[in-house]
Amino acid sequence: MNLERKVLFRKLLGNSKWIALLGVIVLYISSALLILIGIAKLYWIVMRIIDEVQEGGAVDTILLSANFFVIIEIYLLSIVFYIFAVGIYKLFVEEVALLKWLKMDSIDDLKSHIAKSVVLFLSVFMVQKITEWEEPEKLFYYASTVAMTSAILLWYIMIVKNGNGKNHNDKVRN
Repeated sequence: MNLERKVLFRKLLGNSKWIALLGVIVLYISSALLILIGIAKLYWIVMRIIDEVQEGGAVDTILLSANFFVIIEIYLLSIVFYIFAVGIYKLFVEEVALLKWLKMDSIDDLKSHIAKSVVLFLSVFMVQKITEWEEPEKLFYYASTVAMTSAILLWYIMIVKNGNGKNHNDKVRN
């Protein structure tokens, strides 16, 4: 009886990769939806510029720049979702041919890629806030928060790689 339970439990764990596949599908759909949202935002910006030009008004380049940074943020978030989806698929479902720069052999590799993407996302967010330049004191708080968060994430990436380019899981395996 005990052996049957172990076999059943092993089968259950072996088939649980399909649960991870559901997460991959949700992340991939989210990534595609974000791309569509970015396209819709671009369309809205272009229509607004056309309306302003037809009315003889001047185009607010500062607002225009801030809106383009919003589009960049949307696409970066889409890329983060895509990287996360591919990483989960590769780690839990099956091997998949990836781009060379998207090497993922462990959860730490996946977290490292996500951390790098978050740093980039926060940097673009900060540039957007600088472009808007509405309240300088809030800008200082934004900048401080972005700098501290980025420093922590970059420190984490360095710790994971241990400064020698190896994943800390390699030490456990050897």
